[in-house]
Formats: sequence, structure tokens, C-alpha cells
Amino acid sequence: MISIAVCEDDYIELEQICAYIKEYIKRHPDKDISLDCFHTGMELLEEIEKGRKFNICLLDILMPGMDGMELGRAIRQEDGLAVIIYLTSSPDFALESYRIRAMDYMLKPCSEEELAVRLDEACQRFEADNMCRFLLHVPDGLQAIPLSRIVCVEYYGHRLYLHLTDCTTVKSVLYRKPFSDIAAPFSVGMGFIQISASHIVNMRHIQKVGRNTFTLSDGELLTITRKYSEAKKKYMDYILERRRES
Repeated sequence: MISIAVCEDDYIELEQICAYIKEYIKRHPDKDISLDCFHTGMELLEEIEKGRKFNICLLDILMPGMDGMELGRAIRQEDGLAVIIYLTSSPDFALESYRIRAMDYMLKPCSEEELAVRLDEACQRFEADNMCRFLLHVPDGLQAIPLSRIVCVEYYGHRLYLHLTDCTTVKSVLYRKPFSDIAAPFSVGMGFIQISASHIVNMRHIQKVGRNTFTLSDGELLTITRKYSEAKKKYMDYILERRRES
């Protein structure tokens, strides 16, 4: 299921946007989409903090209390993969929206056709993320894990430890191959980067860049070792490429 959240403080605009999305849902019954509408940023954030997960978030920016930028940053701390689309009457926040890794920035009023195009792109991104999986050898067989759910790959004692977005860890069987062979699917092209002899991180889940560290979406602080000092540059190249694609 693809879950969509809309947050807009103007009741009339909220009703209109949600009406557009409901029509989109009717035209795409194969996508299995759910919709939740919120009048304030705090209402949406409270649902997320309760454990609700929204794959696509359409956010107004100029809202009283928690504005859309603050809300977007809070969503990013909880979910590095959520597709964020800003809907606003002001063009002044476009640059800041990219820092939050928003997929798009649409000026209001938007048409139903314009919104449908953005929803197509957002759904395609979500579906592509979930199709890419890593086959991990676990004690009772093989486990297919979506790459999008993997925050970090850790290797020690000849085992892989996959740290996931739900704060769980999946442990592999003993491997006798070199780490470089086992971890080949975790490439820069797939959104991953190696930062030490035993750690590979998902760049979509990097929340903060330090002098020689990355802070991940689960709060883990990992050191970039000297051998992998190019990791910061590769990460910045990745962010710039994603902006161009948007």
C-alpha cells in the first residue's frame, strides 16, 4: 500500500487537494493508495510519532505554529525515504526545500492534472525503492530485504548485520567470502556508500554530515575512516544528482 498524507491549514484548499487525490485514487485502483488529511503540522507529526508511516507527504509551507519546512525536517528525522512535495503560494522557500530533499515544489493553486503528474512520479519512486531487494542468507534460508529499508550494513565476525528503518537488525549466516564480494550490490549507483572497512551506509538515510562522520536516520553516528575519505564528496555528488533528477 502507498500511504499519502496532506497537511494544509486552509480548509478550502485542503478539501480541494484531497478531492484531487481521491480522483487520482479512483483512476488507479491497482496502486492500493490510502489518504489522510491534516490541518496542522503537529497533527501529522503526532501520527508519525505514534508509528504511522506515510510514503508520500504533500505539505503546505506557510502554516501557523509548525510551518512546512519545520515539519519536513521532522519527517526526515523519522523517515529518510518519505517522498515530500511542497504546495505553497510563495516561491521563497525553494532552496530550503532541496535541503530537506523534497521531490518537488509546486506553486498554488495547482491543477488536478499537475498534481496527478507529481503523484505519478512519487508513486514510481516509491515502487522502485520497494522492488530493489537484497537477498540475505539467514539461518533459516534466504530473506529478501528492500534496499530502501536498509539504513546501514555492518560486517564483523564474518557476518552481515543489516540495520533497518524500523530499528531492527537482521543477522546473516557466517560468510567465507571477502566483504567486498558480499557487499557488491550496495553500490553508489544503488544509493550506498562505504565509509570504513566494516560499514556501508544508505545515503538516503544520512541526516547530518560532520567533519569525518555521518549521522544516520536512526541516530547512529559513524566515522568515515581515512581510507574512505572520499565518501563525503561522493555523498555530495549523490545529493546534487538527485536535485537534478527532481
